[in-house]
Amino acid sequence: MTFFKTLATFLAVSFLMTSVQAQVGNNDNVLNPNTAEADQLRGVAHIDAAIVNAIMDQRPLADALELDALLSDSLNEGLRAEAYASLFIPLNLNTASVQKPSNVRPGSLKPEC
Repeated sequence: MTFFKTLATFLAVSFLMTSVQAQVGNNDNVLNPNTAEADQLRGVAHIDAAIVNAIMDQRPLADALELDALLSDSLNEGLRAEAYASLFIPLNLNTASVQKPSNVRPGSLKPEC
């Protein structure tokens, strides 16, 4: 009986650890432009040295809209979309505004004019 109790405890702890790790929300496949090193940013599609310097100079970027404004100076919408596959700015739910700009189309960071 002790073996089954030990096995059940081990499985329960393993399950809980997996659940806890999943809740942390690490984004191992993307870079936060506010914390990434310059060399890491240069590895992102279409991000050249000038864009890396602009990101480094303007950090911290408040949100994805600010990043989009910075990148739109050098990259068209298609190239920015490819870069966003590797970039992500986390949203702080404790400080984020509940109001979003009314001129931003759903699914796009580009404001409608």
